[in-house]
Amino acid sequence: MLNNLIKTLPAKEGFLLVALSGGADSVYLLLSLLQSCGKDRIEAVHCNFHLRGDESDRDEQFCRELCERKGVKLHVAHFDTKKYAADRKISIELAARELRYDYFEKLRTDLGADYIAVAHHKDDQVETVLHNLIRGTGARGLCGMRAQNGYIIRPLLGVSRAEIEAELAEWGEGYVTDSTNLEDEATRNKIRHHIVPLLKEINPKAVDNIVRMAQRMEETLYIEENYYAEQLSKFENGEFEDVNFSEGFLHYLLAPKGFNGTQIQNILRAMESPEAKVFEAKGFVADVCRGKLYVSEKKVDDFEPYQTAEGNLVRRPKAGDRFRPKGLTGTKLVSDYINEKKLTPPQKRQVLVEEGRDGKILRVILP
Repeated sequence: MLNNLIKTLPAKEGFLLVALSGGADSVYLLLSLLQSCGKDRIEAVHCNFHLRGDESDRDEQFCRELCERKGVKLHVAHFDTKKYAADRKISIELAARELRYDYFEKLRTDLGADYIAVAHHKDDQVETVLHNLIRGTGARGLCGMRAQNGYIIRPLLGVSRAEIEAELAEWGEGYVTDSTNLEDEATRNKIRHHIVPLLKEINPKAVDNIVRMAQRMEETLYIEENYYAEQLSKFENGEFEDVNFSEGFLHYLLAPKGFNGTQIQNILRAMESPEAKVFEAKGFVADVCRGKLYVSEKKVDDFEPYQTAEGNLVRRPKAGDRFRPKGLTGTKLVSDYINEKKLTPPQKRQVLVEEGRDGKILRVILP
């Protein structure tokens, strides 16, 4: 039942790291790959997150005994997951994910492994698609998990949990059960225990239909991303009039830079307003000004005012600053002068003024 990804593995020298939790799906993945590739090309990896007390240690011991019985080398990592989550102010679930995949990649690099195989199966794919749909998503989220994402492969996406458990029973192989999977606290568990059974009641083929939809969305995503790439090229070249600033394109442009869905919707609305607005993500700034969008890296303004040899002060402009442009008899607000120069918002933040000893602005220094 393994998909064709296994056929792409190096014939002789390459090998796989298999993520082994001790659950039915990971045990089935390990045993299936042993049959397909041979134990000389397989090593297993187990992460003990120390989140479930004795049960976590039970899972580790099960994995050790299974690998010893099958002649498979096992790598075990221990993590203080709660401390990691607290230090970074993130959820336990996200902390475990970061720790797991960071360790997998380091181990893969150290050992020179070709792939890291993880045991996500058809039911996991359905839960992922529904979870993304509930939170709000586009084509990428509706694709669910990809069979291959860099060095991570998921050979079991076409296999159901029921098929896995039936085959393990036929082989006479056991597994352990994570008791937290039986609880309803996590959103995924609510989807698994309540929403998916209801969908199956409505249509027995619901799971298969959702998986096929996710596969078809890969093609939709390819078309969409090619279109957005063209839009991005125009945006980066300053061809604003030719860019279709749809919500989908803004997600494509801004979500990778840390802007969330609410911010993106607000940015879209701001582009229809004459009022200038600024939106900030962790490392980027999005300026909306006169229907145009400017995205730049967020930088700390470390400019320090200084004096020239003549004793004048060079500083950033302040509200109400006025000066007399060359050729004019009266004065003009520095802010109006800057606007006339049609500078972009990031450029405006770099403007300087030179102030004379008498407090009058002598000139405006444009970037």
